[in-house]
This record gives sequence, structure tokens and C-alpha cells, in this order.
Amino acid sequence: MARLALKVTRKLDGVTLKIHYTKTPEGSKRWMELSKSLGKLAPVPSIFIEGQLAYHMTPEEDEFKEKLITLLAKKEPNGKPQ
Repeated sequence: MARLALKVTRKLDGVTLKIHYTKTPEGSKRWMELSKSLGKLAPVPSIFIEGQLAYHMTPEEDEFKEKLITLLAKKEPNGKPQ
């Protein structure tokens, strides 16, 4: 899933990718934060966009790219949602 995210996001301006590995202390801490926000254990692997669970399974490349493009189109130039 990380490879797909890297492949897609490196081609898009305005996207910041953060990969968290649950085997590291920082990644484990982030996983716990995301789990709290879901009210259950966050799936591993998963893709969160803007702090919201977007995918719990690896999406098709085109589907993921289109989702990001759609979300980018809805943002103002300052990066905030419209």
C-alpha cells in the first residue's frame, strides 16, 4: 500500500504523504491516535486522508489518484477545504 501511495502522490502537487510504520514508536503512537478517532482498532495497512479512514485495503491506482485529485480540486489555494 505504501508503494502505491508513493507512486501516486509523487505525481501530484499539493499532496503531503506521511507513512507511519507501526513497528516504530512514532508509528505505533500515530496508530493509537487514529484508532481512538475511529473508536476501534485502525486497520493495518490503511490509508487515511485528512485524518479520516479512506481505504482499509489497497485501492486501484486510478481510483486512489482520482480521489486525491477530487479532494485537491475542493481545496482553496491556501490548502484549506472550501
